[in-house]
Amino acid sequence: MMVEVLQPLLSFLERDVHRLEDIHKDSRAFQDPSIKAMFQHAVSNPESINEILGQLTAFLDSEADTYKKGMACIMSGTLVENGGAPSLIVDSVVRQLERHLILIEAYLENEELSMEEHFLSSPDTVKARVTSDFVILATMTMICRNKQARNQMRQKEGLVRLIESLYEHVDNLEYVHDVLNSVDDLEVVALHPETLTGVRVRLETVQNNFHLFTLLQDVMLRSFHSMEPFASMQRNEVAIKAASGIEYPETSGASDEALFGFFNMYGLDENSSELKQNQLEGWVFGEMMPTHIPRIDGKVMILLGEKIFASRSWDLSFCIPVHSALSPKTELLEVLSPEQTKAWLDRIVAMRGRAD
Repeated sequence: MMVEVLQPLLSFLERDVHRLEDIHKDSRAFQDPSIKAMFQHAVSNPESINEILGQLTAFLDSEADTYKKGMACIMSGTLVENGGAPSLIVDSVVRQLERHLILIEAYLENEELSMEEHFLSSPDTVKARVTSDFVILATMTMICRNKQARNQMRQKEGLVRLIESLYEHVDNLEYVHDVLNSVDDLEVVALHPETLTGVRVRLETVQNNFHLFTLLQDVMLRSFHSMEPFASMQRNEVAIKAASGIEYPETSGASDEALFGFFNMYGLDENSSELKQNQLEGWVFGEMMPTHIPRIDGKVMILLGEKIFASRSWDLSFCIPVHSALSPKTELLEVLSPEQTKAWLDRIVAMRGRAD
């Protein structure tokens, strides 16, 4: 049965497109009966999805028509959304994304030309431009489900350059840009000097420091719920669910509020293990990234203390994930003892100015 499904599909994909009028970016692109038959088979036989993905991977890695490769990417993304393993095909889709962006960059260099003129001189640039959404949305589907793929993409300097250069000019590429700029696998040590409490956490797809604040406040309140001042603080369930990708607020303008003042290690008094009073030195700006906060031994150091201002709040748009498959979190690795917290504070004082 699989041969009967796959052979017509592969035959369709392997036929090059030679006319501009045969290139579509909407449902007209998917009218061939082999596509409908493949998806019907996948829905009825979900155990076959990974085998289909394997065949599409081989097609993407072959010499084939750019337009058809774009179509193969979006088909693959749909199969992954229906239970396929992204690890089977994400590398091939990411490689195709880079090829597409190279072609789109060339297209945009001569943007004054009509699409017909582009097609006459360089048909692949038109095929890439028309199917950019197919490849970008498939990429999002896969990298949002596969942290290893995100990390590997971040190491591809050429691809990162293309995304940085083009994300303002290519629809939906900004979402790939946002995902790659989020933080994965970064450890944070958060210390509350007044109570000698602290935690060590690991971040996953945290988008900015406001996002971190919302998630970190929840960790602190859950870890020290029986102690003051934490026991008197209220958890913002709406904000926590939104920031974790669990449930989004029903109304616009929903926000979260700082329960603490957030400082980097330069907010610590140079001659003690206490926070400086009434100062802005070491203030952690919410719009910036956790990667901008100074570190010791590769770990971001955050100090929690009294709020400098009576109120500090941020819109939950800073915290809501850009894709439903993302599940941002601050994974609790360790609740620090008072002795461990004091040791970290003493180390910060001793190592001031030598953060990596």
